[in-house]
Amino acid sequence: MAGSSHRRSATPQYELDASEFFTIILGTSVSSMTQRLPDSFKNMLMGEDPPNNVKVRQAGSGFRRLWDVELVIKEGHMYLSRGWEKFYRAYDLRLGYFLLFRYDDDATMLIVKVFNAT
Repeated sequence: MAGSSHRRSATPQYELDASEFFTIILGTSVSSMTQRLPDSFKNMLMGEDPPNNVKVRQAGSGFRRLWDVELVIKEGHMYLSRGWEKFYRAYDLRLGYFLLFRYDDDATMLIVKVFNAT
């Protein structure tokens, strides 16, 4: 039978670039205090002058509320630290929530799109 064996996926494909990553909240105690960033994202930030802090805001909220969040490196990994727990609590993040992060290099800002468990 001639033709292609190309199949369409029922789920749209979305490729993340180096300035984007996602995580799923799998616990509450530790993840509410810090959020580990992927090593590929850490490597992107580790230029000549890596930032010590970033601004974090929820996607779609414009510039209404910005959260100051400290970036720390511990045991070779980068984490969102002081300030992250305030963002986490303000948006009542819970087990099973999906977070899509996008880094805005011009503003040294992480934009977070929050999807609840449903």
